[in-house]
Amino acid sequence: MNMLQTRTWKPIVMKTSTEKQRLPQDEWDALKVQRLRMKLAEKAKREPKFRFYTLYGHIYRIDVLKEAWKQVKRNGGCPGYDGVSIKSLDNEDMIENLLETIQRELKEGTYVPQPVKRVYIPKANGKLRPLGIPTIKDRIVQTA
Repeated sequence: MNMLQTRTWKPIVMKTSTEKQRLPQDEWDALKVQRLRMKLAEKAKREPKFRFYTLYGHIYRIDVLKEAWKQVKRNGGCPGYDGVSIKSLDNEDMIENLLETIQRELKEGTYVPQPVKRVYIPKANGKLRPLGIPTIKDRIVQTA
């Protein structure tokens, strides 16, 4: 049996391959991404000197990008340099279009990160600390 987690991070047990038929597609995608990340983490722990040369191909998988979007949305945050906020991506078509654009750009090697918005936040001692805020698109790629 494989121990995996749902998007609410509560463990569930996958008993059989027919379990997929009982789960909604987005939850199944989340489980696939979780399984991929677990396998990569286990490999890294087992073989600390191993170099993962083929990770890039996993980043632009649509299930990985969807899970990255869910994490970015859950984390919230301010708009980046381009002014696009999480709230402005208010329908599934816009999100699907954004993820497909990211996927295409990553596959073709044309993805270029946007400038980071710089803001300053106050520290306890009264000084200001710089904070860089990436665009939503860049946060999705970073999370993937």
